[in-house]
Amino acid sequence: MGRDTTYQCITFLTDYGLEDGFVAACHGVAARLAPHVRVMDITHLVPPGDVRRGAAVLAQTVPYMPRGVHVAVVDPGVGTARRGIAVAGAAGVFVGPDNGLLSWAARGLTAGGLHPHITGSPSLLRPDADVAEEVGADVAEEVGAEVGAEVAAQDPGRVSGDGEVRAYELANPKLWLEPVSATFHGRDIFTPVAAQLAGGLDIGLVGPELDPRSLVTLPTPMRRVQHGGAEGEVLSVDRFGNVQMSLTLADLDQLGARIGGALMVALGVSARVQGNTHAPQRRRTFTVPYRETFGSVAPGELVAYADSAGCLALAVNSGDAAQRLGLPPGARIRISVAE
Repeated sequence: MGRDTTYQCITFLTDYGLEDGFVAACHGVAARLAPHVRVMDITHLVPPGDVRRGAAVLAQTVPYMPRGVHVAVVDPGVGTARRGIAVAGAAGVFVGPDNGLLSWAARGLTAGGLHPHITGSPSLLRPDADVAEEVGADVAEEVGAEVGAEVAAQDPGRVSGDGEVRAYELANPKLWLEPVSATFHGRDIFTPVAAQLAGGLDIGLVGPELDPRSLVTLPTPMRRVQHGGAEGEVLSVDRFGNVQMSLTLADLDQLGARIGGALMVALGVSARVQGNTHAPQRRRTFTVPYRETFGSVAPGELVAYADSAGCLALAVNSGDAAQRLGLPPGARIRISVAE
């Protein structure tokens, strides 16, 4: 097999934290195996075991990275029967556990590897707003699923009609460190494989090719625009307590929302965290100013804005919106333009 020497870096995302030597050990392994390849840390402060948060950060950050090998480790199932995988796409290769952590980033690899804010593509977010408005969200989702299934049947290397990917199981122990710790696959399996891929190893040598449809995927974030409103869910909450939603700037434009106006926010549809439906939230409705940034309102005031990823977000200037509103990832929310 030929060698691929086009990878410019290794990126690294984990929930390892910074208090211990876990991150440094992985950096050391990469430096020994691929000394001329840059290692770029995305974050190591993903909340422990929070696969959804890790997936969101990875998907929104990788488009700004050079083409590389992207290692992500948020792995509550380390040492169990869950597979290690390498998934190749337009932005490079993703290496990590097969637990859904890589699924959003891999499926978001559209033309140029850019995310929805740059390309205008809905990518992770479903369904297309114009289709949903015209024929109804349920029909649009059924049509999208049928199209995706047809495309996948024609080409197993394509995932749900998004970017073309190839998936492989990490099953070649000759590429790993020995002995392999049952609790530290980041150091002993994922980083060694990633470093060798970055150094030019053919991906076909990591193990057998997999049907991408067999990979574990996180539920696609819900998003629809209809009947004068936009319904979505909390996609992520950052360390400042800012609440990022699955709704986009394009959705707000379709509603006729304008900077300087106000949005009506309805909470309490239900909460869905990593695919689990929780008890309905207490229903609340309130109006929030729609501005460009946090400082557009007084300290302590709530504000809606389009964040750096092009998603609608709620924040409290110098405060914590997630805590104030009681909004965990997966919570459902409805937005309309306030009269």
